[in-house]
Amino acid sequence: MPFISEKASKTLKDKINELNKEIKNDIEAILKSKKIKDSIKTIEKKPKIINEQCVVYKFKCYLCDASYVGYTCRHLQERIKEHKNSSVGEYMKYEHGDISSFENSFTVIKKYKSKWDCLIFEMLYIKKLKQILNKHADSIKAKLFT
Repeated sequence: MPFISEKASKTLKDKINELNKEIKNDIEAILKSKKIKDSIKTIEKKPKIINEQCVVYKFKCYLCDASYVGYTCRHLQERIKEHKNSSVGEYMKYEHGDISSFENSFTVIKKYKSKWDCLIFEMLYIKKLKQILNKHADSIKAKLFT
């Protein structure tokens, strides 16, 4: 029985004692206090990648060798959601027909302090890793004025 207030608890205890006398049996009130943990929902633990900002990241297909390098200054999780409808998501749908583990295929290559650093290093990683899903090899030309 939940604890409401001391007055309500005393009233209930008195009523139970009266009932015990009438039915000639022992009924006992067990009062318990409400635990805070029962009222507060536990927060779902999110993977660290969700909160990453200003990063160069890599998508690596879990079914083949296809990969993609990109950058974002927003939360990486937002960018990953957008990729479901980009060339990366389309590749997964049409080549493999499966995007069930899509989010798990992204990793952070490196975190940077500015958008400029992200642009430079994205370009360098694209050239170094020779990604097949990137549509351009020089991100600075494509994004310099955005």
